Amino acid sequence: MKYLSLILGALLLVIGCAVCLPGSVPSLTETVAFFAALSGCAWAIGFNVQDRSLRTTRALPAAAATVTSTVGIDIATIAPGRLLADYQFILNAPAVTVGMLSNAATIIYDVVTSASADMSTPTVVSAAVLTQTGAGGVGAAAAVQGFRLPTICQRFVGIRATKSVSVDASTVLAVLTMRF
Repeated sequence: MKYLSLILGALLLVIGCAVCLPGSVPSLTETVAFFAALSGCAWAIGFNVQDRSLRTTRALPAAAATVTSTVGIDIATIAPGRLLADYQFILNAPAVTVGMLSNAATIIYDVVTSASADMSTPTVVSAAVLTQTGAGGVGAAAAVQGFRLPTICQRFVGIRATKSVSVDASTVLAVLTMRF
């Protein structure tokens, strides 16, 4: 349904070319190439609308520990009851230095939901959506992961980060945004 207007627009373009400019109708190969290119960049077409209120951040752990968002994204403002909107969550994990994440150490990010805005009773709905592993004596590069939630989940959405090594990474933030 999301791409119906794009497909109809392309179809009208092909029909318009055939009616208005005889001899300029795209070949079957060109039409297939057009739709292949269109489907290949679908992620770039959708999920670009952001709302500052649909964002949460969390400082990474200062030691070998697990930390959870203290404020969740309220999805009830979007679709009360069931989340059926065409959306995607984007998790941006920060770059971490070797002083924050030594070789073979990991930071594992989970997606949690809660009935409370303060995320006091979180439930993991997607475990290990993203894992950063220290390597090469340089820490780990920044990483991005998109995902969707189950159709029915609790009202507030946040992230949980679990670090396996006892060094401080609390100066950097993981960011979770909801995009349409």
